[in-house]
Amino acid sequence: FPVTIEARKTKKGDKMAHAVLANEEKELVSVLVFPSIYSEFLVNMKPGTNCKPILGETNTGGIMVKGFMK
Repeated sequence: FPVTIEARKTKKGDKMAHAVLANEEKELVSVLVFPSIYSEFLVNMKPGTNCKPILGETNTGGIMVKGFMK
């Protein structure tokens, strides 16, 4: 579930976010949310809700949200 969500705008003006997620063992993971998935992210990941994001790796080794399990 999401712990914190920090929205920001890209240089082009698109919305994206940096978020900290916690799993069932309360391990924290810092992730990026790119503009292509941002609106779906907002619907599925309100703070305090339980969700199942699909995570991937960026070209620079960071962790990003790729989608959500149905």
